Amino acid sequence: MAYGPCRVPLSSGVGIAKITLSYPGWKEGNVTPVTLEVPIEPMSWRGLFLNYLVWPLGAAVIAAIGWLVWRVWRHVARLRRL
Repeated sequence: MAYGPCRVPLSSGVGIAKITLSYPGWKEGNVTPVTLEVPIEPMSWRGLFLNYLVWPLGAAVIAAIGWLVWRVWRHVARLRRL
């Protein structure tokens, strides 16, 4: 079972939302769709800051570091072949 917060559009209201979870692309799993009612709570300023500024920037930094490591590894591998 999964548990945790998820992002919703800033324009969404507060209250109860009805969502349907399904995996139509996973035929072998034979997953039955389920419809749930979940509470939508107002986001604090801290939540806005973390979800719309810190996490996207952090993901961009991690992607840049991964790209840099890949480039260095590729260069070292090329030098070993010489």
